[in-house]
Amino acid sequence: MKKLALLLAVLSLPLVAGAQGYFKDGMRWESCLSAVMVPPVEPAFETFMLDGDTLVGGVKAMKMYVENDKTPGRELVAVVRTDGDRVLFRNGAVTE
Repeated sequence: MKKLALLLAVLSLPLVAGAQGYFKDGMRWESCLSAVMVPPVEPAFETFMLDGDTLVGGVKAMKMYVENDKTPGRELVAVVRTDGDRVLFRNGAVTE
């Protein structure tokens, strides 16, 4: 029974290691926002990106910006950091 438990633990290590999420500077996510309406509405495209870092409460966090195809420029929307398996966001009153 002990050998079986040890074998299962060893076989599950790659699953645990592969499940670790991470964020790094320069990552980008693209999304398309659309609605089903009459008359049809053109979809909006947004890009979220991590660019630079800052200190929040004495802890290093990455700045998350958003830009879209409807308005020029980009906007700081949140800061994000990881703590083990947790991903922590702080949005709202975020300043540069």
